[in-house]
Amino acid sequence: MRLAATCVLLAVAGLGLGACASVSPAERAALCQTVDWHDYGRNDGLLGIPEAERTELIAVCRELGHAPDVAAYRDGRATGLAKYCTVERGYEAGRAGRRYRDVCPPDLAIGFLQGHAEGRRDRGRDYRAEPRFAFGLGFGHFRPRHHWWFGHRHGW
Repeated sequence: MRLAATCVLLAVAGLGLGACASVSPAERAALCQTVDWHDYGRNDGLLGIPEAERTELIAVCRELGHAPDVAAYRDGRATGLAKYCTVERGYEAGRAGRRYRDVCPPDLAIGFLQGHAEGRRDRGRDYRAEPRFAFGLGFGHFRPRHHWWFGHRHGW
């Protein structure tokens, strides 16, 4: 039973139902029947996950004879996106260095993208202000043209 619970969490986390090879087709079918598609969509919206990433899960459930409630998923996703696509969440995403995945509806995307741009600017300021260990290529008096600071290229 514990394995089944783990597989449910993996499926909900987006790794797909196929992530649990030891789960029988009957158990997979039961998982497809028990998914609350509205909550699943709401969670995806809150996390800014594109709908296209769920096509595999939807296909697996359809193959097992359990058509997912796509309308409920999309309704829940719209609810989640309304909370995700804000200036504040855009700022958090930009500051954290996460890219925008083009998930916000046009009327909400403007605010999210403004916050995202501001967060990216602040992230850049913070990284330049913090002391870092630098290393480059070259020997002796040779001064390399670029230093690589923890994955960020900075020209001299």
